[in-house]
Amino acid sequence: MINNIKQLESSPIARTNMVKLGLSSIDTVRQLLRSDSNLYQVDFGYRYFKKEHGERYDQFYKRLHVEVKHLIRRNLCLDDKQDVKYELTNLGKGYYAYFFLNHAFKVGSQEHIELESRISELIAKLRESGSLNKLVEGLFSLRIKMALLEKTSDIFETEASYFNSEIYLNARYSALKGAKKGKGIIEAFKLSVYASEQNELAFNLHKNKFLVNVRMS
Repeated sequence: MINNIKQLESSPIARTNMVKLGLSSIDTVRQLLRSDSNLYQVDFGYRYFKKEHGERYDQFYKRLHVEVKHLIRRNLCLDDKQDVKYELTNLGKGYYAYFFLNHAFKVGSQEHIELESRISELIAKLRESGSLNKLVEGLFSLRIKMALLEKTSDIFETEASYFNSEIYLNARYSALKGAKKGKGIIEAFKLSVYASEQNELAFNLHKNKFLVNVRMS
């Protein structure tokens, strides 16, 4: 969180829309991982993590997340202190897959050529991992974020450090009455995606409020 912005309590859901998916969960995942942008790509990797003898589950998952963040930072050439958001799914048998936004793979590059085989290998593991609802939710969230970044690409360039940050929509600033100059409230919407066992998606917009101190020149 930026130092001069403090999140206040989240408000109730502002709006909910539901859509029916026409594909199976596996086919939906495959479609969401396809390469169809010149700017961004939903990238992924998976790694085997073994719980050490005597290691508590909270310690194990903390170590897992630290390692996944390190892998993503290295992939995006980010500083070790840069926080990153990602989607994580348990593939079973000790394997965990992580998903994040990356630069688009250049057509003809080794990464682009190998993408389809990587997706096929991942799909094979996903077939044995049970429910894919959480993964579908996460991939749709990444795809929506990707679409928003593409829309702003003609206005400004987004650095890789912001690819996997939280995105808020329709932000509006209002000054606080009686407060010193520069202090106010920003209201914005955060999108949440939920997938059901009935192959339905629910898109929820939650209103969030942030207390801000604008530095006046």
